Amino acid sequence: KTITGILEARLIDQVGVPRVFTVDNARYFTGVYFRAWVASIGATLRCIPVASPHRNALLERQHSGLKKSLKALCAEHPESWPAYVTKAQRRINTRSTYGYSPQELFYGFDALTPFSRRFEDVSNTIDEDSVRFEARRRDRERQRMVDSTLNVMEKMRADALSRINPSTYTRQVARRRLFKVGDSVMKWVRNVDPLTPSWRGPLLVQQVLGDSTYKLSDGTVQDSRNMRKYFGKAQNMNPITIAYIQ
Repeated sequence: KTITGILEARLIDQVGVPRVFTVDNARYFTGVYFRAWVASIGATLRCIPVASPHRNALLERQHSGLKKSLKALCAEHPESWPAYVTKAQRRINTRSTYGYSPQELFYGFDALTPFSRRFEDVSNTIDEDSVRFEARRRDRERQRMVDSTLNVMEKMRADALSRINPSTYTRQVARRRLFKVGDSVMKWVRNVDPLTPSWRGPLLVQQVLGDSTYKLSDGTVQDSRNMRKYFGKAQNMNPITIAYIQ
């Protein structure tokens, strides 16, 4: 009744009824009264671990020793018991260790440096020449694996290039535009909104500065990719006319 009263006052009245109560195998929780109380509030009771009389006895004995150790460490301050639980467990746990580290239990060998792990199967009793020979052998084996990987990658690259249509490069070269001095052209400009045209002109090519680079009549220098030839009559239009060309 004391346990159920505490649960009702500090848990159910403040938070609500939980769906599941997960408890240990203490006799207070496995008794008929506590099970009936859990059923009356509509919750489910689960015991972890599963009920086992001999294990419950061992657990109770361990708790008894743990309480004695905590009382010896900080008897006058029960509120400090959680901070001393691990220290109390070490005092009552007198079993000796097997001497295996977690690294050794998981990987089969103790923690080593990368260089030491590379020669972990080389005995300490053999001479330096044998170690040097083993190092050369492993280096050749590693190089052979690297070469094999690179050969496979080169073969895959060659297969990928063979599937590319050669006309792709031809079309790229054919799209290069060549202009001469005096040609009427339109130049590309970045539009500020979807309704603003992307091309401005017509403008005249005043000078050829280099390969696909031209100086226009408005003083700007443009690349041929940003220019289109204008086929209209420039004399009938204003010096700067906004037009949109697909």
